[in-house]
Amino acid sequence: MKKDCSKYALWREKKGNFLTFVCSEINFVSVPKDTWWVDAGATTHISMSMQGCLWSRPPSDAERFIYVGDGNKVAVEAIGTFRLLLKTGFHLDLVETYVAPSIRRNLISISILDKSGYTCSFGNNKFSLSYDSNVVGYGSLNDNLYMLDIECPYNKIMQVESHGTKRKLNENSATLWHKRLGHISKQRIQRLMSDDILGSLDLSDFQCGIVPQYTMPGKPSMNGVAERRNRTLKDMVRSMISHSSLPESFWGEALKTAVYILNRVPSKAVAKTPYELWTGKKPSIRHLHIWGCPAEARPYRPHEGKLDAKTISCYFIGYAERSYGYKFYNPITRTIFETGNARFLEDVEFGGEGNIRSVVFDEETVTDND
Repeated sequence: MKKDCSKYALWREKKGNFLTFVCSEINFVSVPKDTWWVDAGATTHISMSMQGCLWSRPPSDAERFIYVGDGNKVAVEAIGTFRLLLKTGFHLDLVETYVAPSIRRNLISISILDKSGYTCSFGNNKFSLSYDSNVVGYGSLNDNLYMLDIECPYNKIMQVESHGTKRKLNENSATLWHKRLGHISKQRIQRLMSDDILGSLDLSDFQCGIVPQYTMPGKPSMNGVAERRNRTLKDMVRSMISHSSLPESFWGEALKTAVYILNRVPSKAVAKTPYELWTGKKPSIRHLHIWGCPAEARPYRPHEGKLDAKTISCYFIGYAERSYGYKFYNPITRTIFETGNARFLEDVEFGGEGNIRSVVFDEETVTDND
């Protein structure tokens, strides 16, 4: 059989991926470029333009072409991550999306959504998209395909140019460091500056992201230093998650990051940081980045092939505990990995001030019955 021939398999690997997923009707019907259609037969996401692309990379030799159902070869210009703002307010990130201008529709692969933790439900010419058992998007049947209801591609809101070209971050921005430091107060940032842990910053653009939620006087959560520290941690975690596009299930990773940050910043009660008290040295915070920001990371793979993609589109979720590296979440494989080789796309999250989610954590009061 031809499909079992080793030479044929090698030729396929060199020429590119064979994605037999689209009916030929797609190549004959033109639709608006800003519409996205879910397809049960597609094995990858495909975009007909760079509109909505947050960042991109050139295709590898194995990714230069895709083959549609009628056998035609379609050229791939780039592979990137696209962010869609759904009408529910949810940000849908489509990672490893193939940019193929010859395709007449933007296609969302249901199988890739499933691998990323999403669920699609269909009925009565409608469909709904869910994540973590919560409905995050809707769509309707049109031209025998289901079209996703979106507001517009995310980079239209942010006014970010396509092809991965974005404005340069101002490293002296107090708001940028406010986010990198887990949304700590302006007073703490000023303390870091006066202690020469952080350089001089422009405080004119400072925007506080923490909105504290207080409990009634006399409750256990208001008593003692430990309870006040728990409140600080909880406020930081809430702000970090609400300013990101990651689900609330990542609260544990956000909490670890908040503790990591607080060990490196001063408090009202103690003149030195916990890190300095423990090690006798002032901490360095120049390696900090915005929690939850997109990233292009290269994990350690000793058996990496020449045609394998070198980087992975992922999200920054914390700092490695036993090495000088970072922790990342791969939404395709739904796994966490560590590496020190990464490019942080902080301008994506830094520019999204108008799309802050409300995150509420349930609290339990423990009563002493003795």
